[in-house]
Amino acid sequence: LSTDSVIVHAITRADTAHDLDILHRRNGYHCCGFHYCVEPSGSVNTRSIDTIGHHLSGWDAHSIGVALVGWDGKTSLPEDLEAQADTLLDILFQSYSVTAVAAPTLLGIEGYDPLLDFVRESNARRTVS
Repeated sequence: LSTDSVIVHAITRADTAHDLDILHRRNGYHCCGFHYCVEPSGSVNTRSIDTIGHHLSGWDAHSIGVALVGWDGKTSLPEDLEAQADTLLDILFQSYSVTAVAAPTLLGIEGYDPLLDFVRESNARRTVS
């Protein structure tokens, strides 16, 4: 698989990775469509990175999906969630030489400034080779 970006989502319809998995299964997927789910506690759940996700139409085949669950994307990130998400992005940036993109930006949705700021700051701290 070709990977050129990480798509970061703030998931408001699920409080845990398990909730998100159930939601995706109800919508006909065989599992959660995101490659990584980071919970407010800081725990990270994963699915196989070698399979195409179902996290953003038109981007699935060439991106890694990261879901920040249990957070609205509009308020300050919970401390544990931010720390773990930042560590995860460090690992993904090093492994794939990618940039992160906030899903609301791609979808044309406004009002997610804390999520957008988090992604911008993550990109600014890293250099892509």
